[in-house]
Amino acid sequence: MGAMLWAILSPSLLAQTGSVGQLKRTGFTPVLFYKKFRATSDLSFPVSSDYKTVAIRHSAGNLYILPNTEDVLEINSEIRITSLGKRKARRFLEKYLKIRLEDRGNKLYFRSAFEVMEQKKRVENDIVVSSPNLGAFMANPGAKIHTTIKVPAGVFLDIRDGSGKIKIEGIDNPMYIRDHSGSMHLSNLGGIISIRDGAGKLVTENTRDSLYIRDASGSIHIKESSGPIKLIDKAGEIKIMNAQAFVHVSDHSGHIYLKNLSQGLLLKDYSGKIALENIAYSAKLDTDTPVVKIRDRSGPIYLKKIPSSGVEIRDTSGKIVRQ
Repeated sequence: MGAMLWAILSPSLLAQTGSVGQLKRTGFTPVLFYKKFRATSDLSFPVSSDYKTVAIRHSAGNLYILPNTEDVLEINSEIRITSLGKRKARRFLEKYLKIRLEDRGNKLYFRSAFEVMEQKKRVENDIVVSSPNLGAFMANPGAKIHTTIKVPAGVFLDIRDGSGKIKIEGIDNPMYIRDHSGSMHLSNLGGIISIRDGAGKLVTENTRDSLYIRDASGSIHIKESSGPIKLIDKAGEIKIMNAQAFVHVSDHSGHIYLKNLSQGLLLKDYSGKIALENIAYSAKLDTDTPVVKIRDRSGPIYLKKIPSSGVEIRDTSGKIVRQ
């Protein structure tokens, strides 16, 4: 039996709830008597010029976002679950799996999650307190939803992700991404990008507009960017290569490697090694004002192919080596 789709209509809201198709066993696990199961769910919705935003709320599992040449939002979900049996797996999905796409005026809102929660209400002050259903977790450990979303160009993407890998490629959409944990790989993107990342490796390649990143921990690699970059980082290695616009980096700890920056740099660093190579600026800029500024508290600084004019370095401690 294939995947099914129900549509619920009201005057101001259209909601599509994806149901699970045939549940298939894919193998066994080395732990006790658990078995692996797989199911799929598909949703789609036409996107006209009236829609300004697509909001994506994704919990556990990998998230892939790709371009769609048609004005349609297509969502394909692959549910992976480990359970003691097929009947228990089906009951778990029917009770806790939530895959839903809603029309909220000029916004499309997609949510994908396992709502494994029990709600208890305190009668004395009417406060609802939620706690995990540990029995459901133990019977069905490691449940994931791997989701592929194809989006038309131009619409703003508001992405909030819990855990799992994020991969976005080939789209021309402005976007905001807030990720709790897991690696992130963005490539061949147009549109302003703003990222707030918790933990995990972050890689961007060939971005064509402004890039703003605020990161808590994990390495950051930025390759081939055409727009200005602003990066605020707490911990983790930073690598930026082949940037064609101004770069602003503020880092608390971790090594920094910057190479082939053509339009100037402002770097503020608290601790860690700094290695700079071929940092330049356009001849059209006013070189009486420093266009390469470095503020460093501790750690060595290695400079290679850095211009002698238009550069200002303030270093509290650590050696400075020019190559």
